[in-house]
Amino acid sequence: MRKNTPEQAAAAKARIKEYLHLYYLAHKDKALSEAKAWAEANPEKKQAASLKSRVKRRLVKNQHAREVYAADPTKKSVQARLQYLKNRDRRLEVNKAWRLANPELAAHHSRVRRGLKNGGKFTAKEFSDLCNHYGNVCLCCWRSAGLAKLTADHVLPLSKGGSNDISNIQPLCKSCNCKKHAKHIDYRLDTLFAQPIAA
Repeated sequence: MRKNTPEQAAAAKARIKEYLHLYYLAHKDKALSEAKAWAEANPEKKQAASLKSRVKRRLVKNQHAREVYAADPTKKSVQARLQYLKNRDRRLEVNKAWRLANPELAAHHSRVRRGLKNGGKFTAKEFSDLCNHYGNVCLCCWRSAGLAKLTADHVLPLSKGGSNDISNIQPLCKSCNCKKHAKHIDYRLDTLFAQPIAA
């Protein structure tokens, strides 16, 4: 049995694809009704097929984006900038609404941006666990502030070369955090075993 060459196999595949497309167009209503009936009878399989299709489309889209970026690295940044300028007011409103609805995440993202240059990062869950470790109180004034009102203070400030790692974080209320400002003060009793010392 003679084996087709790659070119012949590609041509045969294209012919089959064209035939199936023409067949679908000629029997579109029937195909749609059958597909709808199958989806209603097999909801779990339909969901799995939809997920697989979305993942495949995203992979193809991401691959295309990578190829475009590799061909012209500046094109993506220019397009993104033009898109932002075109929808600037709407984007600012959406961002503001998100920050108001998610204050903890917004503060976390802000800290991450400022801490990137010094290295290290911590998650919102890590900060929540740290607050729970200290009883959800401000380590400076010892008032019970609650997780929602506690802020992440850098023991060694970022401006003085401190890391953004959770090991350099202590929970303070907003008032005490503002008063501390850019001073290097460690209020964590389990690391000092003594009274807070200012450096």
